[in-house]
Amino acid sequence: MKINFFSSDPRQKAREAMDQLMRQGTDQLAIATGFCSAADVKILMSHTDLLAHPGSFVVVPMAPPTDYDELEKLHAKIPSNLFVHWGAD
Repeated sequence: MKINFFSSDPRQKAREAMDQLMRQGTDQLAIATGFCSAADVKILMSHTDLLAHPGSFVVVPMAPPTDYDELEKLHAKIPSNLFVHWGAD
């Protein structure tokens, strides 16, 4: 498994690099994010063919700014491979 970390500097553009990296997947994608906004869902929607494969998954936390209305669209495409992390007690 290859793991990539993108800069935490908000002035650096990571979207193009992230989209390009996801296009390189061959049999699965494994994604864990700190949140999932409408813009993030838009990127992920272009990769649902691969995200629907067995072994692929997307994990997002319940906390804001996760956009549940947009996440519902992604869930419709990859219902078995989208997970919301509800935190720990």
